[in-house]
Amino acid sequence: MPHTDLTTWLEIDLAAIRRNIQQMQTITTRPVMAIIKANGYGHGLVEVARAAQDAGCAWVGVARFEEALAVRRAGLGLNILVLGYAAPPCAGEAAARNITLTVYDLDVANQYAARARAAGHILNVHAKFDTGMSRLGIFPEDGVPFMQQLSAIPGLCVQGMFTHFARSDEAERVTTIWQNERFSALVTALNAAGLRPALVHAANSAAALYFPGAHYDIVRSGIAIYGLQPSDEAPLPPGFTPALTWKARLSSVKIIPPAQ
Repeated sequence: MPHTDLTTWLEIDLAAIRRNIQQMQTITTRPVMAIIKANGYGHGLVEVARAAQDAGCAWVGVARFEEALAVRRAGLGLNILVLGYAAPPCAGEAAARNITLTVYDLDVANQYAARARAAGHILNVHAKFDTGMSRLGIFPEDGVPFMQQLSAIPGLCVQGMFTHFARSDEAERVTTIWQNERFSALVTALNAAGLRPALVHAANSAAALYFPGAHYDIVRSGIAIYGLQPSDEAPLPPGFTPALTWKARLSSVKIIPPAQ
């Protein structure tokens, strides 16, 4: 309950977050990687991580290395994936603390590996592929040689691979289908070459709900686990509940006479 001196406050229903995660697991029949970046979408980084763990999540995803450290320092043993860039000096501590980093550049990967070896650890990494988001990632057509070289770097364990969809929360489906076809072709090629990692993932909340062909091994759900719609064109199905309520104290009620 809020302190009596507060005039406005947020109330976060962590039970709703747990139920939303379980609902996503039921819909997709896949494990959920709970995305808790940006202070858990404003719901509280560590609190949401703990709720995700209680809901059965083995993985959480963050945007930055310092977010991963905050979760670790809170004593949580979840697997943590840093979805964005991490500076090479972070790699030794990441390996020591079992924090997984994203790689999409061989020079950076080699720097990560050197730091991990110097710390006496193996660093887990997920390779990111740019199938059409035009942000971080290797183009999937270059994916097989990239994964061959990445897998040969001592000090790294290539644990997973992923991509991100640009328009899966829009009514237009062509872009997402095209992105997933590019990614799926790479997964098939890597499987044939004996290079497919254990954890393949692509689906954000909208894709998890509307593109079952993109479910792969695990789905990455952010906005939906907080009970919020990915967009007006990608509404949540029944069973999801908003976790955040913004409250304020009523300070005045006044009837204003006409023309005053």
